[in-house]
Amino acid sequence: MTRTEATIGWDVSGYYFYLPAIFIYHDLKHLEFRDEILRKYYPTPDLQQAYLYRNGNYVMKYSAGMALQYLPFFLVAHAYASASTNVEVDGFSWPYQLAINIGSLLIACIGLYFLRRILLRYFEDVFVAIVLLILVLGTNYLDYAAINGAMSHNYLFTLYAILIFSVIEYYTQPSPGFALLSGCVLGLMILTRPTEMLAGMIPLLWGVNNGAEWNNRTQIWRLHRKHVFLFLGGMLAVGSIQIMYWLYVTGSPLVYSYQDQGFRFFKPFIISGMFSYRSGWLVYSPALMLALAGIWWLWKQQREMRLIITVFMLLFIWITWSWVGWTYGGELGQRAMVQSYVVLAFPLCALIVWIGNRSALVKTVFVVFILGCSVYNLWLTHHAHKGGLLRPGEMTKAYFWKIFGRMQVPETAQFLLDTDEQYSDETRNADTLFVRDFNDLLPVCKLPTIEMSGCICVPPGSDDIVLARSIVSLPPGKWLRAIADFQIEHREWDTWRQGEFTIELLNNNDIVKSRHIRPMRILQHKDRKRISVDLRVPDKKFDALVIQYKNQETTVPVMIDDLVVIAFDDE
Repeated sequence: MTRTEATIGWDVSGYYFYLPAIFIYHDLKHLEFRDEILRKYYPTPDLQQAYLYRNGNYVMKYSAGMALQYLPFFLVAHAYASASTNVEVDGFSWPYQLAINIGSLLIACIGLYFLRRILLRYFEDVFVAIVLLILVLGTNYLDYAAINGAMSHNYLFTLYAILIFSVIEYYTQPSPGFALLSGCVLGLMILTRPTEMLAGMIPLLWGVNNGAEWNNRTQIWRLHRKHVFLFLGGMLAVGSIQIMYWLYVTGSPLVYSYQDQGFRFFKPFIISGMFSYRSGWLVYSPALMLALAGIWWLWKQQREMRLIITVFMLLFIWITWSWVGWTYGGELGQRAMVQSYVVLAFPLCALIVWIGNRSALVKTVFVVFILGCSVYNLWLTHHAHKGGLLRPGEMTKAYFWKIFGRMQVPETAQFLLDTDEQYSDETRNADTLFVRDFNDLLPVCKLPTIEMSGCICVPPGSDDIVLARSIVSLPPGKWLRAIADFQIEHREWDTWRQGEFTIELLNNNDIVKSRHIRPMRILQHKDRKRISVDLRVPDKKFDALVIQYKNQETTVPVMIDDLVVIAFDDE
């Protein structure tokens, strides 16, 4: 179980690292098993699960909440692996991967069960069933429950459902059991993802809409002080696990383990987070526009939870997209929103109730929209994994519309992830501006498996190697295309480190316009391809054309040969 589709990979491996460190290697401070695990299972390209603290110990990047939730499944896998003679007891072999995968599916089913129970307190069964179908088939919850279920969002979805259930049950009939359960669940949510402390609003404000109801709520707390202490004790007992870990590893009770990552609360990325092609929430889960719209009908229908849901969602959106890494890595849509779908299910259900009382035309439009969203979501989910067309975290408008609704596209469509200008029709009135075969150069690096005479070899760490420069004058609207042969021995898998093939127009050495592509998007091991980059001439003054290759970040050299630059018309 290796590479990108392994269950215990990327962020999940960071959540999980506590368990093998404690139960198998007995090494929570130095993580001396780390290099062997990275080499053998490749959960991440380098050590991203922990970082070296100033005292010489390693500190886990992620808090321990997910490890605690994985623990039952880990122990089952560990017992099986320990009893077997042909399974490696290293925490990452197939029993561990399978156990976390199956356990995560179980968690998803539990979450949907509790979501149904709490919705049925306010809405009829038929409307609740429709909401569950929309969430499962029409949103990215499907991906984070059925495929990427080991991510924290699936587990938090379930914890939100259990928290709301226990809070409702407590205020219906106060009991120490539900007080303790609510506190422990909230503590586990915060231990899993510290920003989920926002969920503390739920036990405080669920069912409160005015001053009189707030007074009633505080009266309940005064009458049941022991329950309040049980709630707080459960929350602190679970949440303190992280403090004990930090004290053990660093000697400090508080450690900010995300290092240079943080929040921009006064400049949040709300518009990008909701609507961008790169990773916009509503672009990739448009069915949830209905949930947001449903807040209006929630205020008309369900007085008990309208205030808490409105305020909670406003704060949740603000906090979620204040994070500097607002795309949250490679993902289908906005994974950080998934746990909030438990709360959004209420306004979504309120809207569906309203639609149920409207005309046949309104119902038909609703059904067609939801069916379209479901087909779209299934298409997205396929291409986020097996299909391969979706490039989470990299998407652009040009690439999105190139692949939309398709099962296959030319491999060169991937260059639209780098540029918004790619001419794919027949060229007209093409003129060759210059040709360079590099026969006057000797390679500056040796690649024994590559045979290219008279070429240029761009070594790693090269910054802006100029392949050609020419004085040109072209009318606006004309197209420029630079074409060259590219060959590599090994591929650079990290997209952001791949070299860039660039075409630029300059005026007095200032860039007027530039477009680039990453040739290694389509180059494979020991591969050679002829690749081009296009640029449409702007209505601005320029005096020079420059073709260059930037190979600064990668460790992979690139051989380039037979450069040709042409100008052509599109009509």
